[in-house]
Amino acid sequence: MTKQVMLYASLLVAVLFSACTKTNEPTENEDPEWDSTWYNPTNHPYAREDQIAFLSIYASPEQLIAEGDDDEACAWIWMHETFPNAVFLPFVNIKAHTLDSMRVLFWLRDVESGNINDVTTIPEPAVKAAEHIIPWYKAGGNIVLWGHAAIYIETLGRLPEGTYTDPKHEWACGCGAGHLDLGHWLMAVQLFPGGKFKKDHSTHPLFKDIPIYTDNNIRGFMVKGPGWTEDHNCVFFNYPSEITSRSWQAEICYTLLKDYYGIIPLATWDSQISWISQLNVYELKQGNTDYHGRMICIGNGGCEFTMKSYRQVGTNGDGSPIYETQKDLSVHPKNNVYQDNILLMARNAVNYMRNGNE
Repeated sequence: MTKQVMLYASLLVAVLFSACTKTNEPTENEDPEWDSTWYNPTNHPYAREDQIAFLSIYASPEQLIAEGDDDEACAWIWMHETFPNAVFLPFVNIKAHTLDSMRVLFWLRDVESGNINDVTTIPEPAVKAAEHIIPWYKAGGNIVLWGHAAIYIETLGRLPEGTYTDPKHEWACGCGAGHLDLGHWLMAVQLFPGGKFKKDHSTHPLFKDIPIYTDNNIRGFMVKGPGWTEDHNCVFFNYPSEITSRSWQAEICYTLLKDYYGIIPLATWDSQISWISQLNVYELKQGNTDYHGRMICIGNGGCEFTMKSYRQVGTNGDGSPIYETQKDLSVHPKNNVYQDNILLMARNAVNYMRNGNE
């Protein structure tokens, strides 16, 4: 066993056991072994034009797993297994020509501080790296932004700075520690504004192989089952009508949004299908801009890469339960009965950005 593999193994074990209580420690690792030889700009050349980079504010995968958010860490573990040649790319390592051979950048950001300002404040390394990402994106580079990373679209200049939080329209954002929710969350992939016309995105490559639920009005799929939910939505409303100056239940609003602005609302919460309003999961093509690359933004709060385990450890003064949580850092987290749908969508997003049609 190499020193690098031993270091990773010890770090992962330390993280898992520090998150557990003595009465709820895992007895064995049920995940298959997987190669932990990390690819990064110092040990793996960018040799192919279809190269994928996993962006991070952390200096290494080991540091991310030991110190980072559980969703961010799980996203890398998943990325490393699903796309073994993907590189781990810290923002601080992005310089001139770093991205020359890159095809796709993937950034998942998840803030749990409870302070909205921490969401809207992009980390300084990512801000500095934008100097090099913007020309690459304009020249045809493709990007997947997940969770709170969606706001980075403003730093890259594809939407005006402050778009998400502009008081002219509504913004829904969560960044707390989470709570117990026993519901089943459905994300719609079809708009049906005012019952007048439908825009069905169920055949979009982003949703390939995902089982689609349908009735007379709704087409969509489940993203989250009962369990500990962080509810980290990062979505905004009413912007399409605002920029097109058309009614949010008129087809011309959708047409202008897609054809002129290059914004395609691929999925919304199922309660929002009656309006061309919510930018929840959406694609950006060139439209009337000089950005020749494409982007997928996934700000849906149900699309967690991992859900924490939980148990009740007491009650507070009014009798409400007090819960303790532990992280599930694994290639395939098990606490969400619909986790396969999330991982399929992530796979599809990367493949679609890399290949354009799958």
